[in-house]
Amino acid sequence: MNIYAFPLLAFVLPWVVIPVLKPASINMIFTLGKNVLIANCLLFFLIGSPSVSYALEGADTCAPRDLSDVARSLFNMKPKKEKNSAIFVAPVFNSSPTTGFVFGITGQGAFQVPGSKISAFQANIQYTTKAQVLIFLRNNIYINKSKIFLSGDWRYFKYSEPTYGLGTNAPEGSIVNKINFNGQTMPTDSLAQPMTFNYFKLHQTASWSVGNGFYVGPGIHLDTYDHIHDLSLDTVSTVKKYTSHYTYSLKHGFNPTHYTMMGVSLNLMYDTRDNMVNTEKGMFANLNFRTNPTWLGSDKSSSVLWAEFRAFKKIVPNKNQHVLGVWLIGNFVTGGDVPYLALPAIGYDQRSRSGRGYTNGRFRGEQLVDMEAEYRFPIMCNQLISGVVFGSAITTTNKAANVNLFDYLRPAGGVGLRFLFNKKAKMNMSIDYAFGQNSSGFYFGASEVF
Repeated sequence: MNIYAFPLLAFVLPWVVIPVLKPASINMIFTLGKNVLIANCLLFFLIGSPSVSYALEGADTCAPRDLSDVARSLFNMKPKKEKNSAIFVAPVFNSSPTTGFVFGITGQGAFQVPGSKISAFQANIQYTTKAQVLIFLRNNIYINKSKIFLSGDWRYFKYSEPTYGLGTNAPEGSIVNKINFNGQTMPTDSLAQPMTFNYFKLHQTASWSVGNGFYVGPGIHLDTYDHIHDLSLDTVSTVKKYTSHYTYSLKHGFNPTHYTMMGVSLNLMYDTRDNMVNTEKGMFANLNFRTNPTWLGSDKSSSVLWAEFRAFKKIVPNKNQHVLGVWLIGNFVTGGDVPYLALPAIGYDQRSRSGRGYTNGRFRGEQLVDMEAEYRFPIMCNQLISGVVFGSAITTTNKAANVNLFDYLRPAGGVGLRFLFNKKAKMNMSIDYAFGQNSSGFYFGASEVF
């Protein structure tokens, strides 16, 4: 196969899943053209370099080399025993007109309980000069010889975030370029409806192996929002201004200043991945059906289905790292009424990684489907530096406006670099440039996006 065929994925992927679009969506394709061209020029430059051509066409003859190996070479340090664990810690610095100056620390790790598959965790704490707080604790842990799988997402936000209304055709504006570290940004947009709120989230599942890669178990889920302020809301002036959040809350019987959703779930999982931190082969599938009865503390009864599928395949025979990955997410309100901020939204998966190219919460609705694909390839023979090219398409609903899934899609795409942080755990540091419609940004993190 010609090595230059792979970068063409950057052109194809954002549109490969797009059916016949409504006329309002056609202009979106032309808007993306410039960003696609820029990304592909960068990718062709990388692919065309001698080291990349060797990595694509030559044999896998180089021993893996990570950043610690480079550091030891530079400072003449003695080699250390390789470990099946890695911890990446980095400061977080950012700023925006809404949040002010942001500072904090983030940490991600991979480790292996003896006799079990590799596990991963992430912790993050940020504070802003406008007294905003973001705290994360996420876990995906195999224990007891991989017979038990624990997966959790715990958060506390004292936060600000805009909303744009429901549906993928929500008002289009000029979202500023942004820098994102593992999750959170705040764009400025004349069409955005800025909000501030406190958010506490505790989601935890425990699943037991039933054989052949299948796991089944229960989960507990709590989402509580309070001190909600619609900064664009004006109900007292002669010319009143109502926001999407306010009108939705009143229509569905929620207090627009605070609400709670508390429930339990049944979790079904299938996992044959060789390494959850950096997968080269295998599949992962997850179905989580959650019910939120009022007797558990929910303001209104509801049920929600989360469906997720990931598949990975080596696409160059006898080669490591040449991997094509596919990531599909479906999040559906299946019954009752869900509070506005708890509706399915892009960027609210466990690791806040979906929807690269758009800010978190940019698209929201009663139902959401996100489709992503990524090609991963080596740049250096020793795997110290590698690259990715990716594309995605997002669709959401707005029942009140008769907007259904796939009526409108918003594609995105981009390119990225990976730096091998720990060769034993195959953990990378990552930097991606992603673009969507009127939106682009840089994303920094550790480990793969999916």
